[in-house]
Amino acid sequence: MAEVDELQQQLLAAQNPDGGWPFLKGSSWTEPTALALLALRLHDHSPLVRQAAVSWLERRQNADGGWRPNDAVPASNWVTSLAVLALPNVGKQAGDWVAAHVYKKAGGSPWFPGTAGWVTPTATSILALSRFDNASFASQIEQGRGFLLSRRCRDGGWNHGGSSFRSENATSYPETTGLALLALAGIPPGQLTAAFRLSDDFLKNPGSVEGLSWLQMGLVAQGRKLEDPQPRLRPRNVRDISLRLLALAALDGKTL
Repeated sequence: MAEVDELQQQLLAAQNPDGGWPFLKGSSWTEPTALALLALRLHDHSPLVRQAAVSWLERRQNADGGWRPNDAVPASNWVTSLAVLALPNVGKQAGDWVAAHVYKKAGGSPWFPGTAGWVTPTATSILALSRFDNASFASQIEQGRGFLLSRRCRDGGWNHGGSSFRSENATSYPETTGLALLALAGIPPGQLTAAFRLSDDFLKNPGSVEGLSWLQMGLVAQGRKLEDPQPRLRPRNVRDISLRLLALAALDGKTL
């Protein structure tokens, strides 16, 4: 596919000499590096480039099992879930870190430990913990899914989800709606009828590559058959390029 080849070449050109990726230019960060590595893995592209990225990520794992967002911020945070998804041989210690930051009462996960739970880090925590074949994480996965279901907006989708009040009374976003649907794969689809209807509306005008990509991945994970529209939205940065590649892989039957 011509678009896949073009996007992969853009990723290769954007990689830093240290093996990581920036968001746009400058120093490497964990989030774009993990997404770029995962995208290249699913398309089975450039093993030497992938190994450099693996090495960069492995060197950024903290002693507590989590990952820091970049070299300037030493504390582990939500990007740990992305590193878990991206690394082919990640250890259970990383899963333990993610599981420890699923709040037992509310079920959500925070951007930074000790702060409130939100939709995006909760959804990525679910996806990361689902990678492990370990029954000890089942309760955290269910807690996270319960948090997502409790944070739906009135239109059936999701926005940031910082609290029940704000979530219920705010407008849903395409990107968080798609990501939540991806994390909720496997629950009875009858619970998500309104979210499917809203997602179909979002697909007509997703507003961004990020929104389109998460919607496509989420709907495919829910068993929907989708036709990819002609690419009228152009990626703005490394994260967009990677998410577009991940969505194209999902449409081709390759999952996270």
